[in-house]
Amino acid sequence: MRIYCKLENSDKNLILDLGWYGERNLNSGFFKINLIQNFNWEKPLVEFISKEKNEIIDKIEECMNSY
Repeated sequence: MRIYCKLENSDKNLILDLGWYGERNLNSGFFKINLIQNFNWEKPLVEFISKEKNEIIDKIEECMNSY
């Protein structure tokens, strides 16, 4: 199962891609964040993986405040 959310800031050419990879059970999957600039998916500015919701929230806030 893959669930994802994509947020775009067109002024800065940034995409924050948040995905869930795995089953619905939190023990068998993980969240992944990629922060992409200028559609360069090969070299994300940020690539972060965690099973912890709070870590994901913190990383999203960090990305929003840093870029």
